[in-house]
Amino acid sequence: MFKSTDTRIYNKKTNININHVNEFWQNKAQKESGYSTVLLNTNLPENANIIRNQKEKEFLFDCLKNKKYNILEIGCGNGRWVDNLKEKYINRYDGIDFVENFINQCNEKFAKISDIHFYCMSATDLKQDILKKHYDLIIITGVSMYINDKDLELLYRNLNNLLTLNGSLYIQESVSTINQRLTLNDFYSEELNSKYNAIYRTIEEYSCIIERNFTNIKLKNSGYLLTKDIGARKETNAYCYFYERG
Repeated sequence: MFKSTDTRIYNKKTNININHVNEFWQNKAQKESGYSTVLLNTNLPENANIIRNQKEKEFLFDCLKNKKYNILEIGCGNGRWVDNLKEKYINRYDGIDFVENFINQCNEKFAKISDIHFYCMSATDLKQDILKKHYDLIIITGVSMYINDKDLELLYRNLNNLLTLNGSLYIQESVSTINQRLTLNDFYSEELNSKYNAIYRTIEEYSCIIERNFTNIKLKNSGYLLTKDIGARKETNAYCYFYERG
């Protein structure tokens, strides 16, 4: 039995403070760089983050077809997936993030690569006039846990409308591994040296939310991403979902 506190809430649907989420990420983007900034494994050596990124690349690359994609990434951070995909899979790439400093870093880093675009934009307020009408690959990693249920349903419905008739969807998210939801509500993390807000839904919760809001999609591959040495924790782990439409 897991006991809830005011800041660590088990098995209850509780909204997190989105303004505090925004403040947390704005501060991190100003102070840090590298994979550890967006992967939050700040207490592990950088090599652990490189290994984690490589494992995730291998998972996604095993799912993708041998072609170039028109890609939309929700929560592009400091450009990790552009680095991963640029050699083989990008026809056009649009990445959004609500942290302006991340967008500035990306624009500077990838300035010489054509057909790659970054926009300062919130996942919960997609600007349809800026984005393309459709994408054949949508990526959203490490974002859904910072969005409350109602807004997450809306985001997924909006992404459903942006996905082509034969498109692919890749979602990777930190999930609860204790068979119940865990919400951190202004929980002070010694590791991060900051108050932290996040919703760790179960694997089944995410499956239901995804399949309820994306039409005509089928799960092609899924699985846990992390081992203890690269970031798995007692109550949480990262989980990958790859869906195809059609």
